[in-house]
This record gives sequence, structure tokens and C-alpha cells, in this order.
Amino acid sequence: MLDRLIDLSVGEKMITVTEAAIALGKSPDTIRRYAIKYGIGRQLEKNASWSVSLAALRIIYAKDSAALAAYRSGEREHPRLGVYFDADT
Repeated sequence: MLDRLIDLSVGEKMITVTEAAIALGKSPDTIRRYAIKYGIGRQLEKNASWSVSLAALRIIYAKDSAALAAYRSGEREHPRLGVYFDADT
């Protein structure tokens, strides 16, 4: 399962599953499923808490498949991603 997750960039804003669930009005289980399905989160060791990328959650919420593809391929400088990362600052 964890081998499907991409390496997340150092310095990328990560939030807890609970924070993401509250922000999106979804259940924590749904957020964990997103983390696995879309490769937008990390669990540092078995049974540890998940954290998810805030920018990637924004991409998924916007249903921007092109941005998600760029994010998953590691193209953090891709022009389509700027709006999702700029909101962190």
C-alpha cells in the first residue's frame, strides 16, 4: 500500500486527516481513502496517523485531473499547480 504513495516534497503543507475531514465536510475514512487512492498522503509507519497534502486536497476538491496528474508526477513547478500551492502562503 505505502509503495503506491509518491514522495511528498519537503516543505509541502501537510494536515491531519481530522483537519482535512472537517475542512471538506467528509469523514476521516474518506480522507484516508483519498490519501491511498490518489497518493496524496503519508503514514510514516504502520498504525501511525495519516497526514495529507493540503494542496492535493484542493486539487481533488476542484476535480482538476490535469493538475492531479502533474502533482502525482512530481511536477511541483507546473503552471497548473501554482494556484493550489499559492493558497498556503
